Amino acid sequence: MKEKRDVYVPVIIALLSRVVILLAGTVWNLTHDTSQSLFELLYKLDAGWYKSIIEEGYMKTPLESGQPGAANWAFFPLYPLITGVISDVTGIASTVVGPLVSTVLFIAAVMVIFRYATLTRNRDNAILAVTIFSFGPYSFYFSCFYTEALFLLLVACSFYFLEKKEWLAAGVCGALLSATRPTGV
Repeated sequence: MKEKRDVYVPVIIALLSRVVILLAGTVWNLTHDTSQSLFELLYKLDAGWYKSIIEEGYMKTPLESGQPGAANWAFFPLYPLITGVISDVTGIASTVVGPLVSTVLFIAAVMVIFRYATLTRNRDNAILAVTIFSFGPYSFYFSCFYTEALFLLLVACSFYFLEKKEWLAAGVCGALLSATRPTGV
């Protein structure tokens, strides 16, 4: 019975942290006299590059205006591929799907981190680990239109599978990491 209850612990912690982000977005709108949706608030900076990959593919030539010489080649394909497929299947804009996918991936990552920490440490340390990941000052990145949540999930899975001596699964996670971002290589 305790193991079944433990499945909910990391999910509840992660969801509570996302509620805090929603509240922070509301406070931001109130204090800055704006009415941006949470999706607009989470769509900043590199999110535009991911959106361009999803909607237009990789550029054949760098930009000539705006940011001359810049191109979306620096962004690895796994996250835009996942987000783009879900966006195409559901018909929901990628700017909405991106943060939703990231949030789901983050919750999955927190569940794996909890399992790994329980396996290698104890339940109390596992709860502490997922709380720190969920409520850390930069944890909002795990719900942005970025690769951070996917990267965290794959790293957590890699460590988990290595600990369980499931070499093939760990290798697959490592291969997927190399398609996620430069540090995954």
